[in-house]
Amino acid sequence: MGAGETVSLVAGTFDRLHVAHITLLYEAFKLGTRILIGVVENGSQILEYKIGKPIEPYRVRVGSVRSVAEILSKLMGGRVYEIIPIKGPYDIVLDRENIDYIVVSEETFPRALKINLLREKAGMNPLKIVVIPIIHSEDGRPVSSHRIRLGELNRYGDLILNFEGIKEVRWDVYE
Repeated sequence: MGAGETVSLVAGTFDRLHVAHITLLYEAFKLGTRILIGVVENGSQILEYKIGKPIEPYRVRVGSVRSVAEILSKLMGGRVYEIIPIKGPYDIVLDRENIDYIVVSEETFPRALKINLLREKAGMNPLKIVVIPIIHSEDGRPVSSHRIRLGELNRYGDLILNFEGIKEVRWDVYE
């Protein structure tokens, strides 16, 4: 990492890349001149708890992240980014000293606090934690890859109407 660089980090599964992921990436690009993007590899224990449709293959997820990163890099004057395969939440943060910011969601904020405790214990500087508010869909619930896999939402957080299994529509209740 070069002198005068500001390094930001964002990491995750990035399954079915959606509006909340793009918000996290955007914030990381705003903060850093160099952006580290950790993407969880297939076979990681982190992926085992996911249910619904299968997680997208690693190469698909990386391709989606790279597409957004390329656009953000161009919009922000050619910021440098690096996509790094990770197996767990502590891979990059405990391996690299020169990171300034970590961008997390409200949901993952406790993990960022733990990361700073582990970094301090290892004699490393703590990261500045930037928390992105949870993005909600029109039903007031969070936008998530899980809900997209279940077919509840599209990648923009819009509800998907599912009429599967409905035998009869009673229009008289709307009169």
